[in-house]
Amino acid sequence: MKTLICLFFAFPLLWTISITAQDLNTSDEEIPRVVLASYPDSEWSSEQTSWEHVELLDFFNQSDQVVQHLNHNSKSGSLPPDAQLALAHNLKKLGHYDQAKKWYEEYRTYNYKEGQHFVSSCNTALALKNQWEMQRIAPISVNSTESEYSPCSSKDGLIFFRMTKTQPGSSNACSFDILLADGEEATFSEEQKYSQRFELPENIVFIDISPSGNKVLFTKLTDQSCFNGFLTTEGMASYEADVTKNGEWQNLRPLPFNAVGQRTAYASYGETDDIIFFASDIPSGFGGFDLYKAERLTENKWSIPQNLGPKINSDGNEITPKFNGEVLSFASDFHEGMGGYDIFYSPLDQSRFLYPVNAGRPINSSMDDWSLSFVDQETGYFVSNRANASANANIYYFEDLTQSPQPKALQVNYTSLSKSELKAVTAFPISWSTDEVNAFTAKKDAKAPIKAKYSVQIAVISPNNNSFNRLQKELGDLDDLYKIYFKDVVKIRLGSYEKEITASLMLEKIKSRGYSDAFIVTEKMIVADENEKEDSNTLEPLKERNVPSTKNVKAPSSDKGKYLLRLATYLHPDNFDPSKVSGLGEVSSLEKGPYTIFLLGHFDSVEQARRAQTKVQDRGFTNAQIIELEGQEIVRVSLD
Repeated sequence: MKTLICLFFAFPLLWTISITAQDLNTSDEEIPRVVLASYPDSEWSSEQTSWEHVELLDFFNQSDQVVQHLNHNSKSGSLPPDAQLALAHNLKKLGHYDQAKKWYEEYRTYNYKEGQHFVSSCNTALALKNQWEMQRIAPISVNSTESEYSPCSSKDGLIFFRMTKTQPGSSNACSFDILLADGEEATFSEEQKYSQRFELPENIVFIDISPSGNKVLFTKLTDQSCFNGFLTTEGMASYEADVTKNGEWQNLRPLPFNAVGQRTAYASYGETDDIIFFASDIPSGFGGFDLYKAERLTENKWSIPQNLGPKINSDGNEITPKFNGEVLSFASDFHEGMGGYDIFYSPLDQSRFLYPVNAGRPINSSMDDWSLSFVDQETGYFVSNRANASANANIYYFEDLTQSPQPKALQVNYTSLSKSELKAVTAFPISWSTDEVNAFTAKKDAKAPIKAKYSVQIAVISPNNNSFNRLQKELGDLDDLYKIYFKDVVKIRLGSYEKEITASLMLEKIKSRGYSDAFIVTEKMIVADENEKEDSNTLEPLKERNVPSTKNVKAPSSDKGKYLLRLATYLHPDNFDPSKVSGLGEVSSLEKGPYTIFLLGHFDSVEQARRAQTKVQDRGFTNAQIIELEGQEIVRVSLD
């Protein structure tokens, strides 16, 4: 199975040219070779050249031509199992889910378990296709006709890679450039060479800068083969280097997990410089590339790599891990998705990564999507080959991947309920007594905001059940718990979320704590809370949130300079260390649903803000941005 996955699904090449039938009429020495399957008992045994062509088309990610060729051959007789799987995979990548499903069903007669898995994956793809898009995405301005991939945010700008096919006669099949683009979000100034005072190692295809900025991890190819943007059939190894104050790399050293005969790739840092995640096809894994975690014990010694387990790793390939402190993102070609590689993320709860959740549209497409990295809790970059017929990769910017669970438009309403509100159920905080519930219900003017659209139902109990305290103890740290009274029962729900993906992440946490029957509901709720804030985006001092380490943080004042620095966004604001920006200006905060955005300022001019930005970046806030506030909205300042 591992061979099949690698050959027909895991290695569609993101080449920088379009392959045609004429291109394939070349000698064996002029084209890359892949592992070839043979079918001694098949009608295809006499058509090996034709099958080799299909393999090359599949290798070069020419899904439309693979489908055309295999459909033609299927008319003359039944396809061999591997060809059935290749046809189904490529139909799925083209978005033809119903047709792909038929071929996966055909493949079940050869391998029922795998075939049924992909049948189910087609059903999942159709469901994901019909969901609402949950983010805004845009290709970045420095994309070209070549392949761009492996984005990495740094204090100097966006670092990324470009792969170019070299001229005929060159010893290398491809050339790799490391580039740096200055600017913000999707719009950058023209890129420049990412240069060092010494020559960087050849064939680097991925880097990640540590949280402190003092170290860098990089992955390089160990041979002269081409790279498809995410994998190669040959060698890959990962290294670490120290970063000096002037930005130079020194003390380059291989990670101890590299080994002859295996590939170790996409090493990236966790929440500290001493925790890393990486992908490797170590033979002891679950299949293909698995994801691992390792911890630095001393400067030159690492712990034994820990496989992230069968929830994360599958029979296929899991690659490009990135942990933002709350969620692990990665790409998989086997977990149920829309086609090719899909991006998934797994929430961390009580030191465990939970079952991965598909990121959905528009992050994922029917083609390959991978290498997602966060800039903060709301924005970041990923790579996809969805837009290019010749399978070139492009980098995309996204915002609002983990949007606030509290809908921005919701406000406390003390006017008459609308018709839509009359259809909503009333949810009471689980801590309220029966007397408090009755007192609120008896108030003629008692009104509360609608909380829509999604929540997680945990249990249905009798009104006299004494489980409320236990539920609060076991789940209260995740989000607010509510009780909804019906005729003879009380329904217990957790949270109220605008986006289903947010509810899905929370559902996995709840199930991991033993509540396996929990499920997502879409019923609107009127949340009864006399102390509800009038605006979920209100600027307020953090002392009202009872965060000890930041209790003196104040809200920004409107009578000072208009420029501020957006330092970072936290789900748990007590992780913010104000001492890191001590003496640089007034620290304030902006509440956005469950997130706390920390700001520094005010500054009278952009120049003042620039100087402060350089200082806070040196102190660890590498993604600090200059912003203005328009009411409650953050507006990034263009630095032309």
